[in-house]
Amino acid sequence: MSNKNRRNKGQNTASKSPVTSQVPKQTTISPEEKEGVDIKQKLVAEGEAEKNRIIDEAKEEARKVVATEKEKIKAEYISQVKEQAENDALEQRKKILSDAEELKIDTETKLKQVEEESKSFEERSKILEKQIKEYNERFLKFNAQKETYKNEISLMFQTELEELQKRKETLEKEKYQLEQMNTQLERNISFSNADKEELEYELSNYNELYQENAKFKASISRLESENTVLYDQVNGLQKEINEKNNKLLRIGDDPQRLLMDNDALNKEIIKLRDVLANTPDISEIEKLRERNQQYSQIQQQNETLRTEKIKIEKELFNAKTYQADLENKDRFIRVLELQCTELQTELDRITDRYNKNSTKVFAGLSRIDEEVNYPNHGKTNKTLKEFCTGFKNWLASKKGLYYTDAHIRTFIAGMASSRIIILEGMSGTGKSSLPREFGEFIGSPTVRIPVQSSWKDRNDLLGFYNDFEKRYKETDFIKAIYNAVRDTDNIHCILLDEMNISRIEYYFADLLSVLEEPDSSKWKISLVPDAASVKGEMPKFIHNGELLLSENIWFAGTANKDDSTFTITDKVYDRAIVLDFKERAQEPTILQSSNINVSSSEFQELIKKAVNPSSGDRKKIDEMIEYLDFKMQGHFEISFGNRISSQIKKFVPAYVNCGGGMVEAFDILFSSKVLRKIQGYDKSTEKGLSDILAELNDDYPNSNDFTNSKALIKKMQSRI
Repeated sequence: MSNKNRRNKGQNTASKSPVTSQVPKQTTISPEEKEGVDIKQKLVAEGEAEKNRIIDEAKEEARKVVATEKEKIKAEYISQVKEQAENDALEQRKKILSDAEELKIDTETKLKQVEEESKSFEERSKILEKQIKEYNERFLKFNAQKETYKNEISLMFQTELEELQKRKETLEKEKYQLEQMNTQLERNISFSNADKEELEYELSNYNELYQENAKFKASISRLESENTVLYDQVNGLQKEINEKNNKLLRIGDDPQRLLMDNDALNKEIIKLRDVLANTPDISEIEKLRERNQQYSQIQQQNETLRTEKIKIEKELFNAKTYQADLENKDRFIRVLELQCTELQTELDRITDRYNKNSTKVFAGLSRIDEEVNYPNHGKTNKTLKEFCTGFKNWLASKKGLYYTDAHIRTFIAGMASSRIIILEGMSGTGKSSLPREFGEFIGSPTVRIPVQSSWKDRNDLLGFYNDFEKRYKETDFIKAIYNAVRDTDNIHCILLDEMNISRIEYYFADLLSVLEEPDSSKWKISLVPDAASVKGEMPKFIHNGELLLSENIWFAGTANKDDSTFTITDKVYDRAIVLDFKERAQEPTILQSSNINVSSSEFQELIKKAVNPSSGDRKKIDEMIEYLDFKMQGHFEISFGNRISSQIKKFVPAYVNCGGGMVEAFDILFSSKVLRKIQGYDKSTEKGLSDILAELNDDYPNSNDFTNSKALIKKMQSRI
């Protein structure tokens, strides 16, 4: 019997049995009826038992059928799975074979590279072995020279010490002798001082006598001369008298007159004799001469004593000087001994450092390598427009900072078109707050680097390698960059605060050149020029002395315009996006919002998608670039240039994706990057500004179109 028939039989039996059991009950039952009822009940019981048996058999049969069906379905499923697996395996095998072929090609290429590198490595190994051998020889030679130098220095110092010791003993003897002489000289000086005082006292008396003697000498000389004249006159008068007497005796002429002349002459003689009587005699003059001679002798003795005293004082000064020199030499010897010890210690320290290869060249960056990894952010699935709106509302609701939609869109679109963003404007308009709070909003804090006015070159920003210490002088800026390179899952914004307080093109020149490369694999900055010669442990992400910048790094800089800052040159402006805060934004309608922890990969995916517009939008952008370029060339002979055109082609579609308009985006870049290139304020400039303003008003009459450019042109006109 088939399963189907058994199931039908069971169903018929089950359907009949309830009908049979529904027999009307009679009040009086005859024996025959009773027997029939018993038989009937017996048959019903048997039927019920048969029914249950059949049901059980049906259930068992159904279970077997279900099991069979399950096995069949399972077999069919396994067959399908096997077939699918075989197909997948075939596809996978094809893919594996394709990958294997590519891998084979790559492997062969890499094998060639490895062979070349192996050859290069062997050559370098030979060079290194040679250098190591030379180094060992130099080191042994250096040690030998060090020992020789040490022995020579020790011997030299020993010899000098012995000589100095002998010299010291000799000097001490001389010092003792000089001290004895000094004592004797001091005694002599004391005696000489007493004699000097006595002599000075006598000399004071002799001075008076000398003055009187000088007067007497003068008087004697005068009197002697007068006496000689008088004697001559007396002799002449006597002769004249004698002659006259003789004449008188001879001639006797007028005796009365002669007598009168004689009396006059006698009176003159008497007068002269009185004068002669008052003049000192020869003995007194001799005494005065003798006293003068004694005074001269005393003065000579005094001069001799003074010379002797000066000589003794000079000898005493020389003795003291000699003693001081001796003490200085003793101190110098002790200083030399200390310096010798310090130099030996320094030499041993330098030698030990040179011999160790475990020194960390970048101590700070190596510590960053040892830190825990940063948390990874999940996918937010936000659009750029939602991102900008959320950022603006979060700034207003959580931080109390108010920015316009244009500010936020320019900042985000600027990140899509350049790695450098310059924020200009008055103090208090939120230049520093925007990039700082942006880091908190995306879950990766912004690092603030205050620029110093003393910065002159790249060393002030990036640091430098110290050849003497064999270590790199790290800065906060290089640590921030290395931190970003290590944490590629997060966006890292580095804020250069007051970046134009020093010349940007001086200290930031290397990064300006590196970031201009379209291929990010060439964003390498050289930190250690000759890395092969540097001994020590290098950080994980520095290879051959170079650090490769990652694509998750952006640089923002605040700039002021006052007498304490430098003008930002075209070299910097052309490579950056400028965000000008002309005035503080008004308080908007505050909507609650929370921060978005967005990963670098998701953010870059958003901006890469945003800078690739549709063909229609691309055509509009090209036409607008051509339109504005034609105007600038026609009126001012100024062209956009490839760099600015490339930035516009990225900035404008990104700005549109942030929720802005295309003309608004063009207006921002045209006013901040193109119009500012107009130089000079003469009549031709005035005419060009008037013409381009009129053309913009004609072509874009809407008051919301090119508002920034029109306002800037009017401001430039007012300066003429």
